Amino acid sequence: MMDLAMAISSSCRIWENLDGEGGSWEFHNCPGVAGYMFCDINSVDIDADGDMDIVGSGLQNYVDDILVIFENLDGRGSEWIHHAIRTENALARFKGISDVNNDGYIDVLGAVSGPSVLWCDVMGPAHAGWVQSSILDVTEYPDWESISWISTEPSGTDVSFLLKSSNNPEDMGVWCDTISDPGNLTGYIDSTHRYIQYLACMTTDSDNYGPVLDEVSLVWSNTGIEGEAGDYAPPISVSPNPACNEVSITVPTWGQDIAEVSIYDISGKLVVVVTNRINGAFQWDCRSASGLVIPSGIYIVRCVSGDLSSTTRLVRL
Repeated sequence: MMDLAMAISSSCRIWENLDGEGGSWEFHNCPGVAGYMFCDINSVDIDADGDMDIVGSGLQNYVDDILVIFENLDGRGSEWIHHAIRTENALARFKGISDVNNDGYIDVLGAVSGPSVLWCDVMGPAHAGWVQSSILDVTEYPDWESISWISTEPSGTDVSFLLKSSNNPEDMGVWCDTISDPGNLTGYIDSTHRYIQYLACMTTDSDNYGPVLDEVSLVWSNTGIEGEAGDYAPPISVSPNPACNEVSITVPTWGQDIAEVSIYDISGKLVVVVTNRINGAFQWDCRSASGLVIPSGIYIVRCVSGDLSSTTRLVRL
């Protein structure tokens, strides 16, 4: 049965054709690389394991392109990890696949600026595995701060993480973008979600050794929100969303404390603190603190008032 795959902003979206006739579909999200937009995608079993992977090119501020292989871990398009091929060629774009040197492995072909062709020789499939945690209930509505881990990663190996969070353990949503390094969780999961789950992805290009994961730590603080499931901070309202230029941000009413609204990019870097407020709503012109128009992509809008906080996502077209 034929499914659909589409590059949207910093990730790929897959619609699984459940009935083979296009009448029933199931959505899967394929997390991308933070800060990059993706295009020119194609499906191929690049690791020769019997399922379809996705290959595409990533664009950051219209320069510094990368080629990316999205590896299908479970064969159904529900679990993914990505492998970035940093070409060091400006404007490198994915163009096709072929076993150029007849070694039995499908290679990746691209185009770069000027009359040149980029050939990325795939030397063989990497070995990949993953460990999925149970759903953790922290019994409060936390302000998620950071993730860290202790691992041994010999040359040619890697450890990364995916997270998902919710206030409903029966519906945990989709995995966040790949977290390659320990650090701040801003932009990856929603602050104030009491349930969290992680997927540890481990890869190696060796037949003899792999990475070793010893410990995983998640750090959070109490937001001050108490009550039964569902009694959490009211959400921020952003309109329009997606947006092109101007947005209006309406924040919850949390007593007498003055609300502060900040915008972060998907990597967790602060873009600007919004101060312009008209008739109770914050107004933002989609510019950074330096006055530059922000590039297209996904951004995190965070409101803090006293001990309370809430976040939401904004898509900039």
